Amino acid sequence: MTISQFLPQYLVLRVSHSKQYLANVRLCVSRFVEANGDIFLGDITEEHIGRFLAVVGKTARSSYTLRGHLAMLKAILNEAFNIGLLPRLPRFPRIRLEKRDPDAWTIEEVQKLFKHVWALPGSVGVIPARLWWGSLLLTNYYTGLRLSALLNVTWFQIDFRGFLRAYTNKNKREQTFALPQDLVQLLREIQYPPREKVWEHPYRDPKWPCKALRRIVDRAGIPAPKNLHGQLFQKMRRTCITWTAVNDLNMATRVAGHASPDTTIKHYVDPRMLGAITPIVPRINIKTA
Repeated sequence: MTISQFLPQYLVLRVSHSKQYLANVRLCVSRFVEANGDIFLGDITEEHIGRFLAVVGKTARSSYTLRGHLAMLKAILNEAFNIGLLPRLPRFPRIRLEKRDPDAWTIEEVQKLFKHVWALPGSVGVIPARLWWGSLLLTNYYTGLRLSALLNVTWFQIDFRGFLRAYTNKNKREQTFALPQDLVQLLREIQYPPREKVWEHPYRDPKWPCKALRRIVDRAGIPAPKNLHGQLFQKMRRTCITWTAVNDLNMATRVAGHASPDTTIKHYVDPRMLGAITPIVPRINIKTA
C-alpha cells in the first residue's frame, strides 16, 4: 500500500478532528508525494524523510512549522507501523526550535485597535462589522480564549448575567469566565437573528478570521510581523494572560488553563510587562553636552 492509498484509512479514524487538522494531514501527504513520489509505505527510509523536509522547508517560515509537518508525518507512519504496514519506523531528525519570548500588545495598542474596530463599515453576514468584530475581540481580550474556542461558542454558553462557559480546545475542560457589562450589552445587540453560534460568518475559508484581522490591524496602524497573521488572535490571548499575570499570576494560570505558573510564564507572559531580565550592576552616570 502506498502512502496516498493509506491516507483515507488514516483519516476515517479521525473524523472528529477539525477540518483544519484534516486539511493539514492531506497537505503533509501531498508534500511527501511531491518529494518522493507515491512510494510504498514499507519502502520509506530516512532518505525519503530528508527529501520531504527539503520540500517543506521551501515554504516553512519557522522551525515550528517544519516540526509540525514532521510530527504529522511521524503520526501517519506510526499508525501504519502499528497495523503492520511498515516493517520498522524510520528515524526522525530533531528540529531545533528558535526560542522566542511571548509578546503581548500594550494597552495603548489595544485601545488603538478597538478605536478602529468601532468605526468599521459593512457587515459580517447580517451583523454590523463593528459589532461582530468588537464583541469577538473584546471576548478574546477578556477571556484569553483561543480563536477555535471562540468560534465554537454557542448562545447556550452565554449567561447574560455576565458569564461565559467555554471549552478550552486542548484539555476539553469547561471554564467559566466573568464578562463585563459593556461586553454583555454588545452580545445582546448581536443575538438576533437567532442562530446556534455567536460568531458565525458566511465565508468558507477557515482562515478568513485571521486574514481579516490582519487587514484590520494593518489599517489601524499597529505594527505586527507580516508572517504572523495567523497568530494575531493568539497575541490577544497572550495580552489577556500577560496583564492578568501582572496583577495575579495564579489567576493568569487559571485563564491559560495550565497546571503550573511556570508554563504560563514561559509561553504566554510578555517579559516586557513582567519578568524582564534586569542585571544588577553599578549605574553609569552619563553626561550629556
